[in-house]
Amino acid sequence: PHQLFDPIFDRLPALLASPSAPVIVALDDTLCKKTGRHIPGVGMARDPMSPPFHVNLCYGLRFVQVSLLVSSTQAPGAARALPVRFDFAPPAVKPKKNAAPEMHEAYKKEKKLRALPLAGLAAITSVRQSLDARIETAQRQLICSGDGSYTNKRVLRNLPPRTTFIGRIRKDAKLHLPLP
Repeated sequence: PHQLFDPIFDRLPALLASPSAPVIVALDDTLCKKTGRHIPGVGMARDPMSPPFHVNLCYGLRFVQVSLLVSSTQAPGAARALPVRFDFAPPAVKPKKNAAPEMHEAYKKEKKLRALPLAGLAAITSVRQSLDARIETAQRQLICSGDGSYTNKRVLRNLPPRTTFIGRIRKDAKLHLPLP
């Protein structure tokens, strides 16, 4: 399915402002609501349209989306978002309470493998590989913007080369310089 977005990457140099301009993408997860529980990959999740003071749950399919941000080269203005990745990221299936202890241990391992930050990192890496496969965009810097669920060490320590991640963090976070 990633090959469906190749025409966007092929025409990307013409969409950017200058020959040395960085490639800017936005990363986020989305929930496609479903009504049935028996659809493969469907799970319970927080309804994004529910108010913050009353959390509603709904069935849905979880996807990680990466959109390329391009602005007009003729006049300054708002950027347009062109989707370049839409990856299925289902959560791990939780076993029943009375299931065997081996199933609960397997669930814990699978939950770590299917975590949302890892799906986001896979999408960022895939976009970087698509840029590197083209001569015009291979050396450009990739700047990725994401929300707080992706701003953690699993993502930040494993970014591909020539990639910068900009993310939101808690307001009470303590920032320190790295040790010598």
